[in-house]
Amino acid sequence: MFLENKLLLKITILAPFLFFLSMSYAERYKRPMVINKVKRMGLEIWTEMEPSWKTELIMNGKKPIFVAYTPSNVYPPSGMTWVNHSEVQLTPVEFPEIARSTLETAAKNYKFSKKLSELVITPKIYGSLNGFEINFIGLLDKKYVDVRVFTGRSNGRGPVTMQAYAPKGKLKHLKEQIRRSWTHTRYLDN
Repeated sequence: MFLENKLLLKITILAPFLFFLSMSYAERYKRPMVINKVKRMGLEIWTEMEPSWKTELIMNGKKPIFVAYTPSNVYPPSGMTWVNHSEVQLTPVEFPEIARSTLETAAKNYKFSKKLSELVITPKIYGSLNGFEINFIGLLDKKYVDVRVFTGRSNGRGPVTMQAYAPKGKLKHLKEQIRRSWTHTRYLDN
């Protein structure tokens, strides 16, 4: 009888807490997002609404790059970028080699300190985009950062490259933000 009462007391105490945890996960999972229809890039890109990530379209020569980053009062300070290579027409046989080259270039840009042959490239799918992903530690503004880079495509369209970065050891905190954003990245219909 004593053990049954003790168990009942524990369940009574823990039930509201467990309900709160499951509810907060469901709320996080369904958090509202900002839907950015970036016509100049031909992409729909979802970014965080609460707190609202800052976004801008910058130019690298003639190539537009969509950038999203956390507000200054949010930790960890993080960012993501998207590039659409719609002008590149690839066959399914050509794509893996071009994807490898794209991922290696990203690692070089972040001054990846090991040999490029040590990069672990894994197949990955985000929404309708099928491609490849790498995770590594690099340098950004003379600080070590965790970096995730994905390049993928769908329906014979040009590749889309997405990057996310955060201070070293902190990218794991962006798991849900990356999943929500990258899973919903898609080509705009012309």
